[in-house]
Amino acid sequence: MQIEIDILKETLDVLKKDLGADITFLKNLEKAVIISAMKNKYSLPLLLQKLNISRNSYYYQCNRIECTDKYATLHTCIIELIKKSYERYGYRRIHTLLPKEGIRE
Repeated sequence: MQIEIDILKETLDVLKKDLGADITFLKNLEKAVIISAMKNKYSLPLLLQKLNISRNSYYYQCNRIECTDKYATLHTCIIELIKKSYERYGYRRIHTLLPKEGIRE
């Protein structure tokens, strides 16, 4: 019973969701964040069972959190081009400007 209370408290602290939130409606990413926060207090298999998430899904979500966005530089370049054009250019014109900026696909 104590673990369920701690899970609900951690849901409130980490995800800023209501204490009455149903943990079955949480996404796997949210469950992984809760498990990572509580891993020191409870065993991993117990947390996985209580939150109804598989071990593979948990580790997949943990790796996904740690990964960086490989298109981050492209996104910033596109945003700069949009700002330079005063948000008048469409995607076709932005796409033709990318090679001129040194960005290759």
